[in-house]
Amino acid sequence: MPPIPTLKTPRLILRPMRVTDWTAYQRLMVSDRSIYMGGPFSTAVAWGMFCADHAQWSLFGCGALMIEDTTNGKCLGQVGINSGPL
Repeated sequence: MPPIPTLKTPRLILRPMRVTDWTAYQRLMVSDRSIYMGGPFSTAVAWGMFCADHAQWSLFGCGALMIEDTTNGKCLGQVGINSGPL
């Protein structure tokens, strides 16, 4: 399997998920802000989604990347990179 890519710009880094991203991810997914993503979700469902987002890289060669602010290292969100329907 090729490595999960890291993409850098002067302001942002799109990088592989880390377990330390879970807290911010969980906070988003259980909140009303996730309504446009199909949420809000329970913590258990959010954990399953977090793990599935990461596992897609090894299964399909695409998946989620976390968005990190280069100025402070804060995780700002997530973007999905996919190849469309199987």
